[in-house]
Parts: sequence; C-alpha cells; structure tokens
Amino acid sequence: MGNPNTAVMNQWQAFVAAAVARYEPGGKFWTDNPGIEPHPPEVWQVYNEQNIKAFWPNGPSPNKFAGFLHGTAEMIRLVDPDAQIMLGGMHGDNAMEGTPSYDFLDLLYNREDFKDWDDFDIVAVHPYGFSTAEITTEIDKVRAVMDDQGDAAAPIWVSEMGWASTDDGTPKDLWWERTPQGQASILTAAWNLMIQKRDDWNLGGVFWYAWRDPLGDPCTFCGNAGLLKHDFTPKPSFNAFKQITATGLPGS
Repeated sequence: MGNPNTAVMNQWQAFVAAAVARYEPGGKFWTDNPGIEPHPPEVWQVYNEQNIKAFWPNGPSPNKFAGFLHGTAEMIRLVDPDAQIMLGGMHGDNAMEGTPSYDFLDLLYNREDFKDWDDFDIVAVHPYGFSTAEITTEIDKVRAVMDDQGDAAAPIWVSEMGWASTDDGTPKDLWWERTPQGQASILTAAWNLMIQKRDDWNLGGVFWYAWRDPLGDPCTFCGNAGLLKHDFTPKPSFNAFKQITATGLPGS
C-alpha cells in the first residue's frame, strides 16, 4: 500500500497543481468566465500558523513543515513559474504552545538541505501583541533572522494584525482586549507604525483581522475583532481604518 504520508502528499500536490492551473493567467476559471476581469493570484500562501500547536497538532516541527513546504512550492512553480510563494503567517512571543516566529524561521533556514531549495519568496507574520512596542520587537527579530540568513531582499507581510473590542465594562488587561474606541486607537497607532517602518522592515503588505465580527467565537478574540459588528454596524475602528488608509502610503 505504501507510505500513507506519501499518498496524502501526492493527493495534496495534485490539488495544488489543479488550483494553480485553474486560477493562473489564462487558467480555466478565467476562460470559463469571460465576463469577469482577470485578476490571477500573484502570491500563494502556504499554510497558516505552522509554528503553533493549534495548527500543527503534534507540535510545531520546522523539519516536517520544510518537507511540506517543498512539496507544495514544487507544484506551484511547476504550474506557474512566475508565482510568488509566501510562508504561512506565524505567531510571535505569544505563540500559544508553539515556537515564536523568529525562532521557527531561524530553524527553517538552518536546515542543512533548505538553502538549496527555492521554496518561498515572502515571510508572513501575525504580530499580535498588547502594544506597538511588542509588535516592533517581534518584527525586528524576524527581520534580523532574514538579514542574517542573507535574505534581506525578501519582504515581510503582516498577514494578520488586530485586537478585539468589547463594551462590557470589564478591565481590558489582556493583549487582545480593547474597548471599541480603544480598538480604533490601537489600529491607528499600529498602522502608523507600519508606515513608519515600511522601509526598515521591507514590508510588502499589511492585513487587518478582521473585516466583520463572525457568528460565534472561533478563537480567543476573533468574535469581536471586526471593524464591523456582525450586523454590519460600523465600529469606531471602521472609521479609523478608512481615515488611515485614505492617506495613502509613502511610495505607493
């Protein structure tokens, strides 16, 4: 019957190849839908928070992730050689039963066979923290690892950043907790930090988590992390987001 892990990886690679072929420039999705203006993906992100136990249940493993990444990248580049590959976003010091982003990344780079591979172009982080100072420390450490490894030209994307808002009268003393106005204030401060440090960190993109409060609470803070309530009522953070993004970015 063979190694089941090999069989699963083969199935995964077949899925990856089919997905990239469907959405690449000239792919079947675009030819089947001529009324849709083509916007083929330029970047494919491989996995999510591979450095924490919640998403790598047997415990984070740079070695196992490296093999998974290599097999995935191989298929993406085979189908679309121009595609860029981004690592799954990684948690920092509050890594929730995991390995902090910068340590996981350093271990990944230091695999003996890893330097011979061309498996990613972009490093993604999820720098959740109580303050902008904590965010700065984490991204500084990730950037230092990349620079030390000779990868200074590779950009960092902040593929998740956010805080929850609750107006329940309780003290806000955990990293993810804010009042509605406090969420707006930390959003503005964090976004200004990203603009200020854009060149130093070689930032390629920043994404707020999340657009709208979901039903239920799929994680510690997710249920209230939106810029909008679930019924689409704007929070103060929505107006703050509109204001900061309307100013544009240096060099954009």
